[in-house]
Amino acid sequence: MEIWLQTRGITRDYAFLGTIPPERWWASTPYKDATSFELPSLIFEWYEPDKWHCFISGIPSARRDRVNTPIRYSLALDGSSDTENDIPTLRKLLTHVLYIFHSNPAVENTALTKIFDDTFGNETDDLLDKDKETAQKLVDGLSEKFKDLTDFDCDDVFKKNKEKSPLKTLEKIFNRAQNSARSAVMLNFIASDKDPLVSDLQSHLDADKGTVMVMPSPVAGGKISNSFLMTPPPRAQLSVVNTTVRTNTEKKTGLPAKTLVPIIAVLVFLGGSIAIFPLLTKPNYEKIQDHQKTQQEVCPDPQKNQQNQDPDRQKMQQETCPNYQKTELLHD
Repeated sequence: MEIWLQTRGITRDYAFLGTIPPERWWASTPYKDATSFELPSLIFEWYEPDKWHCFISGIPSARRDRVNTPIRYSLALDGSSDTENDIPTLRKLLTHVLYIFHSNPAVENTALTKIFDDTFGNETDDLLDKDKETAQKLVDGLSEKFKDLTDFDCDDVFKKNKEKSPLKTLEKIFNRAQNSARSAVMLNFIASDKDPLVSDLQSHLDADKGTVMVMPSPVAGGKISNSFLMTPPPRAQLSVVNTTVRTNTEKKTGLPAKTLVPIIAVLVFLGGSIAIFPLLTKPNYEKIQDHQKTQQEVCPDPQKNQQNQDPDRQKMQQETCPNYQKTELLHD
């Protein structure tokens, strides 16, 4: 089992102790839009037949920063079902995590918190700052400490609150039971299966990842015990819809769908050009109308005698009227 741990010191901000994960996969999944990684979150996935990864955020520490804000721990884990003790160790770890996360705010001063605080504690600033090698050795040693976590009946916590334990469903996921979910998540923006965010999240799930067990978050006002299964939309269904639309289009037009695309594009362009032409020509048309009106008001009737007109008016006629024939002005 590979482990990466993120936390902060008194003066140093949040960062991974020792090495940095090669990939922050949890930040590129559809789940990232349904949770805040500063608060209690859990994402567990089988991403290959025998490979799994897990991300846990918001585990509280007994330590405080300079402004007395509780410090938190986040864990990234990567393992295999073929590696001895990986799954048993993960079972123990998640049992303690669910106990910590079952209320809001999360439970402090637990066995898991004590492991982190005792291992890193007041040395965290130095470990984050310069002693990367020592930090990595301490992080690698966490797997043995997780194995030593006491087995306790987390079901009792849920029974006291008259709630159903989610551990049985998790156990099916660990054992790869037939038709079981392949992922388990607790996302702190989701309070129940009625949350509007659920349908949006469901539409973005990858069908290859299978069914997801969702545990509502107490941070959002939900209860972990009210877990539900979320199934990604099947690819076959989307394929049938697309094929039906394409087939109906071809039947009505007699043309292949690929041929229709450029034709429709040309028609849209021509329609837009025709619609905009009057708008482009309207200003010039109005100018012509105004000029013609001016000519009608200023220009003389060719049949009438232009003599004895006012000199200023004749000058205006010369500038405005077409085919104006000069008339000699009469002087007294």
